[in-house]
Amino acid sequence: MEDSGNENVSGHGTGRLPPDHDEIIRILKKELVLSLGCTEPAAVAYAAAVAADHLREACGSGKTGCSGKSGSSGKSDGPEKADSSGKTPEAGEEIRQIVVKVSKNIFKNVRDVHIPGAGDLCGVKAAAALGAFFGDSSEKLQAIRIISAEDTEKCRKFIESGNVSSEIRESGKLFDIDVHVFSDGHDAEVRLTDDHTHISFVAVDGKIIFGSADDGSIGNEGVMTSSRDEDSPVDYDVLTPGKIFEFVSSVKIEDVRNLTDAQTEFNMKLSECGLSERYGAEVGRVCADAGSAGTDEAGGEKPDIRTEVISKTTAGVDARMSGCPHPAVINCGSGNQGITSSVPVIVYGKRKGYSDEMICRGLLMSDLTAICIRQKCGILSACCGAVAAGAGAGAGIAYMEGLDPGKVVSYVLGTLGGMFCDGAKSSCASKVYAILSVVFLALESQKRNVGLPYGEGILGPDFERSVENYGKISKEGMKGTDDSIIEIMFSESWHGRFQKLPAKQAAFTETIRGICRTTWCTYRNDQRHLQTIR
Repeated sequence: MEDSGNENVSGHGTGRLPPDHDEIIRILKKELVLSLGCTEPAAVAYAAAVAADHLREACGSGKTGCSGKSGSSGKSDGPEKADSSGKTPEAGEEIRQIVVKVSKNIFKNVRDVHIPGAGDLCGVKAAAALGAFFGDSSEKLQAIRIISAEDTEKCRKFIESGNVSSEIRESGKLFDIDVHVFSDGHDAEVRLTDDHTHISFVAVDGKIIFGSADDGSIGNEGVMTSSRDEDSPVDYDVLTPGKIFEFVSSVKIEDVRNLTDAQTEFNMKLSECGLSERYGAEVGRVCADAGSAGTDEAGGEKPDIRTEVISKTTAGVDARMSGCPHPAVINCGSGNQGITSSVPVIVYGKRKGYSDEMICRGLLMSDLTAICIRQKCGILSACCGAVAAGAGAGAGIAYMEGLDPGKVVSYVLGTLGGMFCDGAKSSCASKVYAILSVVFLALESQKRNVGLPYGEGILGPDFERSVENYGKISKEGMKGTDDSIIEIMFSESWHGRFQKLPAKQAAFTETIRGICRTTWCTYRNDQRHLQTIR
């Protein structure tokens, strides 16, 4: 991405649309979709809701609209009787047991994140129970957007009664969710692989009605697949730096306005909630309170632009990680990445007085750059996805400022390329703080004609090679790191969110627990000794 300034930006683009224009719009439409809460528990709930639809049909208590087609919406007509809220009081009463199997990376992203509307419930079991009992499969990643305190309590008692079991599925896939629901005389099983809404297997009463039970199917490297829904596949390979810049500069705004407007509406709403209410570690609120302030035109205090951008972005992540009941427009399958790639561009653009059209083009540059980076890494990996999203935001701001987006991205990857992911949780907001701090450093460095030279460390001779190198580290180099992170997270699962671990992980867990107990006993005895001395 060479710095071409902004001379190509006009009300209706240049009129010279690139040959991959339509394909890039299809990619945007597939990636920028709504999800309530963290996407991994949302996917578990969606799989459970689809399985429950099939179980109800088998029990004769309702219909299912899920044909088992790959990526089907799973739309259900539901049982015939419903109350005014649209939910059915009897829904799920025939379910007696739920068995959930997920890959280690799904476990990592589900364990500590709160489910919107479900109080303090979190984890695989809670997501599966809520989806099976009260989920609307037609809503996909918003399957459990209408959850009451009564619903939550029912699911809590169901889980505490031992009716939900969860374990790791050793299929070799990074993204793998299998939900099996049972009634007294019937059962239904649904499996999602490779993507949050990609249904790859459906069985009812032991009979496979779609897909294959074979674990050795494609996608084991965790790459971003094109099977997000029933539409024909998209080609992510069109997202080269040059084509992205050409598309952003030439696209007609009316062709993408609904996508960028949705980001502004939903992701900024989460930001507002994170600043006005107490969510998670309150990174956004702390940043806003501690940041530098100047004087606005009316004579009141106004935060500097860096503080405003970072506080509003991290506040959105605070809210989303801690159960805020508002959806996010996701990017690369993640709401945090959706917030991180959009809010900085929106806030920066408005603060600088850029036109709505320029902000729209900045958002497109950010979104597409983030997707370009992330598809090299895989949808789930040991690398923090917010690094790619933050680099995208830097590219979007650079585009608006007439700087070189590629140099900003390379600066971010060269600085933070090793930031690991240890699951979705409150510290995601503090990681976003660190990422955006580097983004601003990259922008200011470029304005002063300095920066990280291409060819140093993991950086290649240009932006494209740098992204490829980063993807190689993420998919190949950090596999051992990912395993270590997940083993540590297993060892810290004191609260019983998981019941059954693979033998090697179980042995490791018991060893770590023994060490922890010994250390604690030593610490406690030392404290008693010190107290005696005093």
